[in-house]
Amino acid sequence: MQFSLATIATVAAAVSALVCPYTKREAVAAFTSPPLSSADHKSCPADTPVSCSSGAGSADLCCTESPGGVLVLTQFWDWTPAIGPDDLFTLHGLWPDNCDGSYAQFCDKSMEVQSVAAVLQQLGETELLDKMNKIWIPNRGSTDSFWTHEWNKHATCMSTLKDKCYSSDAPQYQSLADWAHTVVNVFETVNTYKFLEAAGITPDSSKTYAKTDFLNALNSNFDGKKVHISCKSGYISEIWYYFHLKGSVVSGQYLPIDDLGSSSCPDQIKYPPKASGTTPPPTNPSDPADPPTGGSKGFINISGQPGCLISSGNWYASGTCATYTLGESQYGGVTLTSSKGPCDVVNGKFSCASGNNAGQFTQDGSNIVYGGKSDWSAPSVPSGSQQVGVSPGSAGGPVSFNLVFAAK
Repeated sequence: MQFSLATIATVAAAVSALVCPYTKREAVAAFTSPPLSSADHKSCPADTPVSCSSGAGSADLCCTESPGGVLVLTQFWDWTPAIGPDDLFTLHGLWPDNCDGSYAQFCDKSMEVQSVAAVLQQLGETELLDKMNKIWIPNRGSTDSFWTHEWNKHATCMSTLKDKCYSSDAPQYQSLADWAHTVVNVFETVNTYKFLEAAGITPDSSKTYAKTDFLNALNSNFDGKKVHISCKSGYISEIWYYFHLKGSVVSGQYLPIDDLGSSSCPDQIKYPPKASGTTPPPTNPSDPADPPTGGSKGFINISGQPGCLISSGNWYASGTCATYTLGESQYGGVTLTSSKGPCDVVNGKFSCASGNNAGQFTQDGSNIVYGGKSDWSAPSVPSGSQQVGVSPGSAGGPVSFNLVFAAK
């Protein structure tokens, strides 16, 4: 039996439709990096290495982000109370993560400011401020305190924003204005609400959506790279887009990469409308995405080892454990305080003292996490009356452990 070419083509098309019914929906859309520029920033050569590449470590740090070579654009879906427009995932921030997924924070006190809004007003950035007040909104506190927190915590760790990267006649804090423009511009290239809407996923308090459908809708608009989604008690809460960067934060090219984290979302996701009147999800202490209740007191033990932390933050194997207060940080995570004062990582070591800033920590179950690292280390196990300092990650020495908060 013979068939015409037309008949064969028709059958082939029908089979293709049956085998791959979602091919059209899942077609990958190319991501276009926003056009960024800064008249006052140092010019970077065309052959500038991409962040986290083999040549990044020895490159000009005004033109290659290092060590924070993974840029993460983060967004909120705050539905109760409703924050921002009903059809917008609002802006959280742009964070410089290290290439292994860990991160630094509050890196350069000389770059910190008291008010981002005041600086932008001083520089005449009224249009930018108007836009920020509509799209860059916290779920608690003022917009200015939120922006200031984002600048002081994250932007001060960006190597390409240092003063040495700007011309000597640049206005003071021009790097801050360039940073704010960049964060807004990158945010506008990844319109999560529209990506989901185009795939038929819209807020609905009476239904759930498959996690795979959620991810396909986002990934297909991000060069096919894996987007990170975060949930609280089954409700969508945050979206994170990961990039490598060719050039500086304020004038470089943003290159999509796969996410570096694991999703906290279940197989079926709730996506309620803003101000929907739906009962908010209950607090689930076992959900690592939910910050623990503030004000709880307890000891900090060393997993698999004798002893605990004393009030200075050092490890002591004999004697009385210090009582630590675990508080909720205003913009996520937790703070730790002992009788000596606020706790932070100072000069690479965990420290509690009256002159410290309140460092930002998170929890993975009962484990204390700093800079994305749940493991801690020390040069040795203390004996007798010896006190040993502890450091996040492996920098402290060969003895590795977790810091475990044990509530009293």
